[in-house]
Formats: sequence, structure tokens, C-alpha cells
Amino acid sequence: MRNFIKKKIENSGLRLTSQRVKIAEILFEGPPMHFTAEHIKLEVEKKKLNISLATIYNALRDFNEKNLIHQIKLESTKNWYDTCLEDHHHFYNSKTQQLIDIKKNDISLKKYPSPPNGFKIKKYDVLIEIE
Repeated sequence: MRNFIKKKIENSGLRLTSQRVKIAEILFEGPPMHFTAEHIKLEVEKKKLNISLATIYNALRDFNEKNLIHQIKLESTKNWYDTCLEDHHHFYNSKTQQLIDIKKNDISLKKYPSPPNGFKIKKYDVLIEIE
């Protein structure tokens, strides 16, 4: 598994560092997951790894830019991420702070808003908040 993770990082064009490998192991060794940098920090602490929160934020930003993970913007102060890169949407439970996947085909939009002049719609994400 470790070689798979190293190849994933190298193939993205990112420099292979021990911190990135350790963070990627947390992200990719299990099933797809939703998480914040703070969730990863807790896992890092459980594993007694010496990785700062700033390094975690930087790694997640880099992984997102290289399409290894997907960023989900829920609140202006907190970024969520998803290791599942297939097109899909989410329910968000604001009480439990949990994201739940919705299959892409379970939502259909009959009409899209017109984008501002000079722009085109690249992708849409639907987020449904639940309690």
C-alpha cells in the first residue's frame, strides 16, 4: 500500500516528502472519507506522528490542487475534503458535522442559472443541509 501511495503522490507531480506520505496513508488506506484538516490532525496525534497543523493544511491544499482529493466548501471558516473523486453531491448534518454522499444521478436539475457573461458552467455541486 505504501508504494501505491508514494506512486500516487509522485504521479501527481508533487515532491515526495515523508509528511505527505504519512498524511496520504491516513487518507487513502481505508474507504473514501470526508474530513477536515482538524480531523487529520487528530489521526496524526493518535499515531504519534510529528506533523504540524500548518503542514497538514499545506498538504491538503496541494492534494486538492493535484486532484488527489476534492475540496467541499461548507462554511467560510472551514474546508472539508473528500477522497472520493467521482461526481456526487452531499447531505450535510450541521448538528453532527457529518457529510453523507448522494449519488450524482439521484439529483437532476431541469434548469441551470445563466452564468455571468464570459463564463461557462464547469461543474455543479449540490449540498443539502439536514438536521
